[in-house]
Amino acid sequence: QLAQQNVATLKEVKPKRIVATCPHCMNTIGNEYRQVGGDFQVMHHTQYLEELVAAGRLKPERLPATVTYHDPCYLGRYNGGFDAPRDLIRAAGYTLHDMPRCRENSFCCGAGGGRIWQGDDGVTERPSENRIREALSLGDVAYFVVACPKDKVMYTAAIDALGVADRLKVVDIAELLVPRTSQALEMPTVETT
Repeated sequence: QLAQQNVATLKEVKPKRIVATCPHCMNTIGNEYRQVGGDFQVMHHTQYLEELVAAGRLKPERLPATVTYHDPCYLGRYNGGFDAPRDLIRAAGYTLHDMPRCRENSFCCGAGGGRIWQGDDGVTERPSENRIREALSLGDVAYFVVACPKDKVMYTAAIDALGVADRLKVVDIAELLVPRTSQALEMPTVETT
């Protein structure tokens, strides 16, 4: 019923395209709403930002630092959105160090399927904490880059739970593109081994 109401509202608005920061919303509006009469052009914000960079309308400052990127399930595995985020990272001057589990083999943050609302009774390690440990094992990354609001919440909580906020910072990919004069991305201390 909610999907039908949303489709009716969107049809009234007649958007040329819809840009979603949430891969789950992108998937729902772009793929699942078709089942109830919705046929909308939907893209993830990384794809839109990539268009702006390619057209010269967005000119990220180049900042040399090494980052790792987490492929959100609904952007990557379910919709094949692997390249735009990586292209944006490189366009902003960062060096990308992919984690062993990336692209099609990425590891879920733990929020999918309603997990964000479940308790942790009996859980020895949250999926998000496991993923942060994987990023830390790379040894040379300053930022854990995400492209999903749920990922930002889950991984920030994992960094706090593990007590490693001084070594790794979670940032949305759009934050990498903001001019440094208007936003301070604090560099965590990166220990190399």
